[in-house]
Order: sequence, then structure tokens, then C-alpha cells
Amino acid sequence: MRIEQAHISTYSHLTKEFLSRWNLREYDNPEEPAFFWGLQWDTVKNQKDRSRKDRRKSVDADLYVKHKGFKILHFVGAEFYNGLLHLVDKKNAKVLCTDVSEAWLCKKLQMSHKHLKIPYFDLDFHKSTKLGDKIYSHVADGEKFPVGLAPNLEYKKLSNLFGRENFCFPDKWKTINELLNFFNQSYCNIKPHPIRGNVSAWRLGLMGRKTIQHENKRFADQGPHYIYYKDDKELVKLVEQESKKVGTLQEELAKKVKECYHESDDWLYEEYWL
Repeated sequence: MRIEQAHISTYSHLTKEFLSRWNLREYDNPEEPAFFWGLQWDTVKNQKDRSRKDRRKSVDADLYVKHKGFKILHFVGAEFYNGLLHLVDKKNAKVLCTDVSEAWLCKKLQMSHKHLKIPYFDLDFHKSTKLGDKIYSHVADGEKFPVGLAPNLEYKKLSNLFGRENFCFPDKWKTINELLNFFNQSYCNIKPHPIRGNVSAWRLGLMGRKTIQHENKRFADQGPHYIYYKDDKELVKLVEQESKKVGTLQEELAKKVKECYHESDDWLYEEYWL
């Protein structure tokens, strides 16, 4: 039996793209098979009408735990530290992992899982284009450059190292259609954090851009578009190396990145997990 519905965490900006890509509807039936993406605490907006005592709630976790039918769980990353995994029946859970960090967590917790790089969006949306002359770096939802709201993303440090004028990341959150303009201006992507920014890195890979990621043996994402640095000196060297490709089309790289994806919908069938 195929899963036809999905509950996606309210924080996710990929809901529409993901549901469309896999022909799923938004979650509405606790009896039918379902896909759950993300266990996070409710946002402030969802909590504003609750009493102070009742504010620490998670709709994501509540729906997942109470779901009676077959279910697959997929992480968003917040589960590493938000404490909600204690509500999951780890012995019987079925977890879909797309990144190295997620698979590592499942192994650590001895949770049954499949490691598949499924696409969150239509892969054909991102075409290989000529490399621009700027550097891109992931900007997280609600976080602006160069205010230190996310110091682990190192906006200020990167700006000081390469010069703000050499970057093309936006100063506020953008939709994917708006982000394409920034992607097209870039010739490479710098990713200081081992987990955050993975989706952007893969989007850019499909467009022929390499991501220069800080080396992290435990969590570093893997793919033909990733290269790794240990320190600032090595980072500068790798950026300089990529800058020599400005104005070129990197179609072979884009092809290799696309080939990494598991495009079949076989994982949506209950039989796949038996």
C-alpha cells in the first residue's frame, strides 16, 4: 500500500515542493499510512493563545505518536537537540535518512532506517548555468547577514575573510524562485556548518556549483559537489581554485549530482519497509 499523505513540520519551507514532487496530500487521516517529516516544538505563533503552563507542546510529535496506521519518520535536524525523540518508539520506528548525520543518529539510537537520497523537489527545476563571479553561503530562515543570530554559519567571519562585496547571499529569507537569482550569480558555495544548509548545497550542485564544506568526520554530507576544508588557509585556497571556473558550464558535475538521487517512489510503499 502506498503512502498518500504527509505531515511536514510547520518550520519547513519545502512543503509545497515536496508534496508536489511525490504526489502527496497534506496529512488528514490517522488511520492511513503516512510520512512524517520533522519533530519540532510548536512555533510561538501556534502557542500564543495557550496558557504559560500549556505552551511547551509539539503538534508534530503529537500527530506522529498518536498515528495508528503505518508511518515513516524523517528528521529535519532539530531532533539532535530538542529532546522530542524520547517520545518515539525507537524499536519499531521506520526512519528515512537522506544525510550522513541522520544515519549516524539512527545507528547511535539503534533505530531501523533506510539511507536514501530522495529529492525534496523537482530536480529538473534546477538547470546547469554558467558560473557567476560571486560566492554563495546558506542563509537560514529568519536570520540576517551579518547579525550574529547564527554564529555557527559564520557570516561575519566569511565576510571579513573574502569581503562582503564578493558574496551574493541575501540579507533576508527568500522563496526558492527568488533565490535562483542568487544561485546564478555564484561560482561556489561555502558551508561552515556540518548539517545546516544541505538542501541549498544540493540545489547548487544540480546547477554545477561546488560546495566547500568544513571538514567534520561524523556529520559531513557527501556528494560529487562537496570539497572539504580544515582551516581558513585551506578555505581560501579552495575558493581561489573554484574562481578559475567563472563563466563556464559545469554540466558533468550537475549530471553526477542528479545521479545521486533516489527518484523511485518505492520507499513510499509499506512493502518496501518489511
